[in-house]
Amino acid sequence: MIGDVSRTRAALTALFLIPVLLLAGCSDDEPKPKFAPPSSEAPTSPTTTEVDPQAAFIDEFFSEVTNSISSGDPTPFLEMAPGCKNCQVIARNLSAAYEDGGRIEGGRWTVESATKSSESEWSLSLRTAEERWLDADDQVVKIVDPATLQVSLLLKPAGSGWTVQEMKLG
Repeated sequence: MIGDVSRTRAALTALFLIPVLLLAGCSDDEPKPKFAPPSSEAPTSPTTTEVDPQAAFIDEFFSEVTNSISSGDPTPFLEMAPGCKNCQVIARNLSAAYEDGGRIEGGRWTVESATKSSESEWSLSLRTAEERWLDADDQVVKIVDPATLQVSLLLKPAGSGWTVQEMKLG
């Protein structure tokens, strides 16, 4: 008998609690978020530093020199340096390396630091990667060791941008 009473009590308790719990879930109260709603203000952007247009041009120039080492076509960087005598020497050497099916492997030129010496003159620390100059038969003609060069670059205004007037390798 005690077993029948316990089962009856449990069944009645469950029948009583289920409707109460269901009614509590149907409340009109919306749950409140525990964090603030998103602000209607646009987020502020971090402070950006302006890049000197001459410094940006210098980076682009040496990127084109690197591309020319890989392709053998110095035209893009020469267009950025009309009249630069040392640039013309570099261009002739690159063109000669690619004559008769030769090529250059490696040879990335990267500006490590640039300091403006005057209104249009810059002192650069330029890092060069190893270059392997190969002939048409894949025979090594020469290897240029990696180096850090001190370079003086003189820029000249041209339209809305700049050109390299002279480059001195030190």
